[in-house]
This record gives sequence, structure tokens and C-alpha cells, in this order.
Amino acid sequence: MSTNQEETRHSQVYRQLVKRLALAEPGSEFPTVAELKEEFDASQVTITQAVRRLQQQGFIRRPVGKKRYVIVQQ
Repeated sequence: MSTNQEETRHSQVYRQLVKRLALAEPGSEFPTVAELKEEFDASQVTITQAVRRLQQQGFIRRPVGKKRYVIVQQ
């Protein structure tokens, strides 16, 4: 049985984060992976996949040498 990508846990987390980013100020800090793991009660792999997808879509970026992501101006 194949799993539809939209049914995966990281896709659910991704969609919720996209909604949050729509309300966020450009340049503000994004929660760390550890904070998101706790908030969503999800594994590090799940959160990392969702965050990587946000980064690939241009919603967030991680400045060199920084722990936190920054929300990109939409």
C-alpha cells in the first residue's frame, strides 16, 4: 500500500507551519527543531523533513553560523 505524500506526518506539520508563516513578520526568528519537536510531539526526522521543505520552497532560510531559521519576506 503506497502512502500519499499529503498523508504523511511531515506534510501535516509542513502545512501547519505554512499557515503560521503567513502571519509572521519577515525577518523574525523561526522556532528551532527542538522547539518544533516538542510543540508537534513529532520525531526529529519528521520536523527536519518539514523544515527542509519550507526552506526549499523559500519560506525560511538559515543564515550561516546561526541556529535559527529566519522567515523570508514573501
